[in-house]
Amino acid sequence: MKQTESLALRILAEQEGARLDPLELDLTLETARGPTRLCGTIDDLWPNARVVYSLWPLSGAAVLSAWIRHLAMLAFKSPCSPRRTVLLGTKYSTDVDAFPLGETATDPRTYLREMIDLYWIGNETPLPLVPDLSYRYADEQLASRKLKSPMDPRAEWEKRCQRDLVLATAFRGSNLLDWEPLPGVTFDALSLGVFKPVLEMKQKGQPRGLPLP
Repeated sequence: MKQTESLALRILAEQEGARLDPLELDLTLETARGPTRLCGTIDDLWPNARVVYSLWPLSGAAVLSAWIRHLAMLAFKSPCSPRRTVLLGTKYSTDVDAFPLGETATDPRTYLREMIDLYWIGNETPLPLVPDLSYRYADEQLASRKLKSPMDPRAEWEKRCQRDLVLATAFRGSNLLDWEPLPGVTFDALSLGVFKPVLEMKQKGQPRGLPLP
């Protein structure tokens, strides 16, 4: 109950002012496959930030979703939308997990183009990228202190495949850490390439970035 109350208070604090109309996005990017048009609606907008929240601990999928929409919002450069996103969730205590996203040192279109290129590759072959596992792995790799019980991605993957036959079939029985559909497209490279910029923004305020394969 305390978690929910703390989260509700933080949400209200971030939702300052009158709610803004949704942003109607229409953005064209030059990618490896040629011009790609991104269209859609971004909502949950307030004068100071886009405020997104979950009643659960923040997952890799939630972080990735917020990051992509944040990049699109920055790249579209609408004068009516904020330049900040706040992703909120609960922790296993009474604390609130806050993930703030702001302006990027690198052109946000660069990150979006990399995501789109991965999307096209993923339409042709399964990518060794599982948002929740990849996020946890990247977070631990970038941690400034050594963890007592670091995640074993190989063991975690095997547990998932035991519960999800579709996932196991898609990767043809291979372990995620051994799957390399294209040279350099590995679990380690994709996990860090996708999540390092956003994790550095949380930790230090500005992402340095890491080229994707």
